[in-house]
Amino acid sequence: MSGQKYMPRLEPIAKNPLIAAAFDITEKVYDVLPALPAEEKWDTGGKLRQASNNLLYDIAKGIANAAPNAGEFDWSNARKDAAGLLTMYRFAIEREFLDKNTDLLLKLNELIRLIDVEILETYKRSEAYNRYEMSLWQEKYDMWKKLNKELAK
Repeated sequence: MSGQKYMPRLEPIAKNPLIAAAFDITEKVYDVLPALPAEEKWDTGGKLRQASNNLLYDIAKGIANAAPNAGEFDWSNARKDAAGLLTMYRFAIEREFLDKNTDLLLKLNELIRLIDVEILETYKRSEAYNRYEMSLWQEKYDMWKKLNKELAK
C-alpha cells in the first residue's frame, strides 16, 4: 500500500447481506418470544430480546465503521451477541420453554460464519492500514536521515 492513499471501505448499510440476515433473525426471535412461559423467572426472554437487538445494532456498527482499526471491536461484539443469542435460544429449547426452530438455529450459525469472515477481513484491512501508516513514517524518517547527512557535510 506504500505510495497509495488509504481509503476506508464505505458501503450502504441497508444493502449489506449481514444486516438483512440480522433483521431476519431478530424478527424470528421476536416471533418466538410470546411462546415463552409467563412465569419464566430466569429472564430468558429478556436475554433473547437483548441479544437479538444487540446483534442487529453491532452488525450495523461494524458495517458503518469507517475507522481503519476500529471495526475489529464492532465485529467482535457482533460475534459475541450472536453466540449469546444462540446459547440462550438453545437453553430455552433444552428447558422446553420453546420448540426447536431449526431454521433459526441454521441462520444463526450461518450469520456467525459470515461475521467470522468480516472479522478476518477487518484484521487484513487493519494490517494494510498499519503498513500504509508505517510507510508514511518511513518516508519521513528517510528524508530526515538524508537531510541530516547533507547538513553534516
